[in-house]
Amino acid sequence: MRKLIFAVLVMVTCVAKGQTGVTEESASYYLPKTALRFALQVEKSSYTPGRFQKYTSKYYGVVPRSQKEVTYSIVNLGLETIGIPDSTQLFTVQLRGKSKGANIRLSDQGQLLAINAEPRTVKLRPPFHPSPKEKPLRTKYSNLKSSNEESEQEMAQEAIERIMAVQEKISKLKLGEPVDLAPGETLEKLKKEDKALTALFFGTEVMDTTEQVVIIVPEKEVNRQVMFRLNPTNGKVSTTATTGVPYFLTIEDAHSYPKPRYELPDNKKEGCFYTRVPGKIKVTIHREDTFMGSFDIYAAQFGFIDELAGTLFKNYRVEMILSPIVGYQEKISYQ
Repeated sequence: MRKLIFAVLVMVTCVAKGQTGVTEESASYYLPKTALRFALQVEKSSYTPGRFQKYTSKYYGVVPRSQKEVTYSIVNLGLETIGIPDSTQLFTVQLRGKSKGANIRLSDQGQLLAINAEPRTVKLRPPFHPSPKEKPLRTKYSNLKSSNEESEQEMAQEAIERIMAVQEKISKLKLGEPVDLAPGETLEKLKKEDKALTALFFGTEVMDTTEQVVIIVPEKEVNRQVMFRLNPTNGKVSTTATTGVPYFLTIEDAHSYPKPRYELPDNKKEGCFYTRVPGKIKVTIHREDTFMGSFDIYAAQFGFIDELAGTLFKNYRVEMILSPIVGYQEKISYQ
């Protein structure tokens, strides 16, 4: 049976303070802790009133928004876990016997990834690429100046008449009826013209979506801890800001651990190699009092340290691959 050592215990004689690295005689390495990587897709909506906004109620019987507005909202929130070196868990092991000269693989930050095997590569979700922005809607009225209120109203009347003519052509084309089209006019071009002219009365709304990343490293259970705040007019703001809608994070420790996956020799002499056995946690997210989702995941720091037999590595050629996220043994074999 493998001996389990809780992380709160003092490291034993095979642990020494220092830097990570591998030599023929020893290896110094970190075990990981698990970080939560939240990817927020924040949508910025920018509204601009149309040039003929004040005539909209006259021609359409409705009153559109009259002021420029910028608002922000979160349209998607994704969670994935990543591993980062735990600077409080530095171990040094002396390499003897068949472990001497072993191919020990560390990350660039000194985290133990594999022994005599290729480390597993963590594949994060592809980076977010926003959709191409639409070109601004342009009409002949966009830069046309009016001398007075009367001429402005005349242009609005002319625009309405053109909208009606365009919409009639679109309707006939859809029904398959004969239409007197001007040179170069097509259904697609007519739709674009109708949209541009209508925007003169109802305004335009431009959407711009960006991705922002929030990384949190949980160390203990928390109840409704503020992750970030979203100000409707300024976007994501600091957790300490006095304005903005709060998004809360709750962490619950399930006190559940994965079962051993491999049968290993019971000899515990010279035990010096350490890995992680992660603990399961429940991550819950709320927007104010609205439930947004919960996730059951494993996190290294909510588990414990597992000691492997030093004689195993001394007497056998061991191949081992650790999870770069939780430090657990994904594969271990010996011969």
